[in-house]
Amino acid sequence: MNLSVQDLSRLEVASRVLVSPLVASDPQSWLAEAGEAVRDAVGGSAVVLQMPPGPGNTAFFSLDAAEVATGSLAFLQAFTTDALYFTDPVVNVWHHLRRARQFNVFSWDENMRMVMEQGLNPDDSPIVKEVLEGNRFFDFTGMIGDLPGGETMIWVLQNRRDSFRLKEQTTDLLRVLHPAFKAGLAHLAQFGARHAALDVMDEPVALFSTDGRELHRNPALERLLGSDAHRAAVDTRMARMGRTMSAHARQRPVGLPAFPAEQVETPQGTYTLRASLLPAGSFGPEQAVLVSVQSSATPALPAPDDVRQRFGLTRREAEVALLLAEGLSNAQMAERLFVSPHTARHHVENVMGKLEVVSRAAVA
Repeated sequence: MNLSVQDLSRLEVASRVLVSPLVASDPQSWLAEAGEAVRDAVGGSAVVLQMPPGPGNTAFFSLDAAEVATGSLAFLQAFTTDALYFTDPVVNVWHHLRRARQFNVFSWDENMRMVMEQGLNPDDSPIVKEVLEGNRFFDFTGMIGDLPGGETMIWVLQNRRDSFRLKEQTTDLLRVLHPAFKAGLAHLAQFGARHAALDVMDEPVALFSTDGRELHRNPALERLLGSDAHRAAVDTRMARMGRTMSAHARQRPVGLPAFPAEQVETPQGTYTLRASLLPAGSFGPEQAVLVSVQSSATPALPAPDDVRQRFGLTRREAEVALLLAEGLSNAQMAERLFVSPHTARHHVENVMGKLEVVSRAAVA
């Protein structure tokens, strides 16, 4: 391939994003960033992403061609771990042939040629005619990889035929990028569930690489720092602890006690930070640093009306939720609200049910 300096720079960016899914806040955010980087590398107009459906995401989504994503979903019949099935017969045949021939990189011309070899006319495809050409997209390229729940795709669209920056070399560039895409999906499949395990912890924690890059932080830490206007001081100290582990990692075996705690003072209170070095393979192929945060700070609680509107509680339930966040017992709550302990317990049960939490402390 004849690549310019700018092409090589875009290729480097795309490769780096593709192999780093654990840096993003969630898999869909990573795929969106990776899709944009691949789109820029090949000179596309827009990109549509495909992931196995799950909590908070659909099979197709896009930041710059939402009409193509929703239009494709209208013809999606089933998404299984083995295949996608569409009510569009032409697209169904293409997916079957692509899997049979193990094509991981594709283009408009290759797709059309495959279906015409089977005696089908691409003009009979509603996805081609209505969804793509109906939204003025007349060319595409892309690549596909696997997750445990099914295939994942980066589908780059172009408004004009034969107008990708590298012309016929576009698919060659995607073949260069595909191993990075495959590696990123492998990391996501292997370690993504462990990030989800951090998210259900009540303890505020963040995960860092040994060069200080933040890899993940759980909701408990977001809640703890969310009301502190000076949280940047805590963020900076956590990142520094991650970086200092790089030197310690070469001198100290994993498995020894955590490193000494550090404290950060803000006008809201004192935060105590503790860092532990995790072995390679815990949350990715390299070593990582887990930083836990404890605080004497008292987060500012929202108004009852804000809690009521945000979580769909009654006004009384919102008041109970705030009292739970303060740490009051049922008896203390009954006294504060001038109700019986039985009524207070009933309110607590309703609040915990609506918030879908399993402990009183989690309400905070």
